[in-house]
Amino acid sequence: MKTVKEWLTSIGLEKYEVKFGEAGYDDLEFLGPEALDENDLNGIGVTQEEDGKRILESLSKKGFCPGMYDNLLAAGVELQVAFQSDRSKPMQRG
Repeated sequence: MKTVKEWLTSIGLEKYEVKFGEAGYDDLEFLGPEALDENDLNGIGVTQEEDGKRILESLSKKGFCPGMYDNLLAAGVELQVAFQSDRSKPMQRG
């Protein structure tokens, strides 16, 4: 998914695309598990409880937002990623 429209369509809530855009949520890079809560959704115009739950659940499953890694690097945050090819052994920190 690359756009808010694609994301909303993927969860069957494309009817909110214009409302998200009008509220300034027009870029997936800024949507993540901590970006919205029920009050934000009400402000956007998502008033049906089931729709709000679906949106929040989708955001919580999304993990890193597209572009989040670049945003963290730009902010000076160093990330360490460990890869392990043999998953049968515990991962060692080094």
